[in-house]
Amino acid sequence: GIQSLLQSQVAAGGPNAAGMVQQNIQASRTALANWKNKVTQAGGSGSDQAIPDFRPNSQHTKLLIHRLVYGASLQTARSTYAFPTTTNISLSLGYKLDDRNTIGVSAGYLIGWGQDIKHIRVSSNGASLQSWLEMKIKGSIYGMGAYGYNFQPVAPSLQIPGISNWTKTGLIGLEKKYKVSSKVTGNIQLLFDALSYSQVPRTSPIVFKVGYTF
Repeated sequence: GIQSLLQSQVAAGGPNAAGMVQQNIQASRTALANWKNKVTQAGGSGSDQAIPDFRPNSQHTKLLIHRLVYGASLQTARSTYAFPTTTNISLSLGYKLDDRNTIGVSAGYLIGWGQDIKHIRVSSNGASLQSWLEMKIKGSIYGMGAYGYNFQPVAPSLQIPGISNWTKTGLIGLEKKYKVSSKVTGNIQLLFDALSYSQVPRTSPIVFKVGYTF
């Protein structure tokens, strides 16, 4: 019935109608063949060729607990007239967005060591809280960014107007990772604190950290 309908429509179009229909059909077949070749080259129809610039995210197939990253780090800051030399021991929890990017939070405890080697005095000297982002650049080199707060109580005798117990940190820099074992990865971070110049007293703009992730 469809064939009879087509024949009647073509006949109504005149003697050139059949040729025009045939040309349109051939053009459609050619266009379809071109699209089929492109799909095959991009990895369709059983082809083993990878789609250009496509990186599958293997994290999508993992459970939430397997996308979490646990870590610990050490950061030492030299003394100022208001604060002693301190070591920030922090623990972190990260979440892998994909194979290259991780976000997370970290919390730390500041241990004071006194003003210098001749006046060593271990003390509880505050805490820290940060949120951070880690992005893989190439190989074992990563870009790092973090924002957070450090709390360092100032002794009453050193209280000066304009000095706050809370200091902000805005960190950006690079991280180098290396294998310690099959389950442990070491890292070294060299960061720049963009907010250090606004602090009273001014803190060091260069931050050096070492740590481990599990």
